[in-house]
Amino acid sequence: MYIIFKKLTGIMFISLFLASFIIPNNSFAGQGQYDIGTNPSVTYLKDEIAFEIHQEQLVPGDRPYNKLYYKIGKYKDKSDIEWDIGHTYLDDGIEPSATRLDNGDILVVYRDDTNEELYYSLGKYKNGNMDWYVVGERYATGMNPSVTVLKNGDILSIHQGQMLPGDWPYNRLYYQIGKYNNNDIEWSGRTYLDDGIEASLALTDNNHALAVYRKDTNEELYYALGEYKDGNMKWYVVQERYATGMNPSVTVLTGGAILEVHQGSTGDNKLYLSVGTVRDTSIDWTEFFIVDGIEPSITHIDNDNNSWLLVFRDNVNHNLYYDVWYWAK
Repeated sequence: MYIIFKKLTGIMFISLFLASFIIPNNSFAGQGQYDIGTNPSVTYLKDEIAFEIHQEQLVPGDRPYNKLYYKIGKYKDKSDIEWDIGHTYLDDGIEPSATRLDNGDILVVYRDDTNEELYYSLGKYKNGNMDWYVVGERYATGMNPSVTVLKNGDILSIHQGQMLPGDWPYNRLYYQIGKYNNNDIEWSGRTYLDDGIEASLALTDNNHALAVYRKDTNEELYYALGEYKDGNMKWYVVQERYATGMNPSVTVLTGGAILEVHQGSTGDNKLYLSVGTVRDTSIDWTEFFIVDGIEPSITHIDNDNNSWLLVFRDNVNHNLYYDVWYWAK
């Protein structure tokens, strides 16, 4: 038996996960606002510390929306995040995705909105601050990048093709392998995976790569599973449907449970949690509603307590919210 706990002020949400079934309580809201912006991405840093990055808010006549800001959050009392006051500028860009490297450094990939070039930045967390030693290094052309770390420390990145008239369709997904070396990353050329958009990556408990993504034609969500071996990806499941919606984000807990959060279909500004269990070469999924919001990002944050952190945006006013959960068994 598995139990998912959601702790709020005066509220305890409990879901039972028994024999692949989840019984949810659908009556809770976000734990708290932590910033203002759009397109947030969050990852586990170290020592129960979270790293979050987002675009500036998109408001006509306000400051530019193509600037990226980050902030640090400290996990406290096994139930909440204490966020830094304010946020810190990193670079101009949109559509960020962040991950933690094997050496503890942070990798952020993102797009330049002016020309659909993809860039990355690398930084170390020291004495409560980020020290960026690579900022704005180009590595590909495209949009909506996502990134994760493979079992040997190599990096897997995925992105859509660029949206240029007369060029290849923008709804194709390409992946690349990156090798960290001497405080920099050497990237391979891109390889086609499948038609799709809005991809998110994670590494499963058996060290296989998991990609979740949307088909732009019908708002169906699909996943792909692959093994990284001898410097190459071998995908043994591609284009397997698991839900309906958009903007999926995925993470994996200690013990192998896969947690995916996505927005509902167009007009449905609600977030849904899909819990996945790997069965040989496929995944069994169970889905339920969790909170109103859009543009979710999810990360595993604490190995001992098997906690996870969700950040997302309010579609009405660009407020960014977070939720902390923990998973017991």
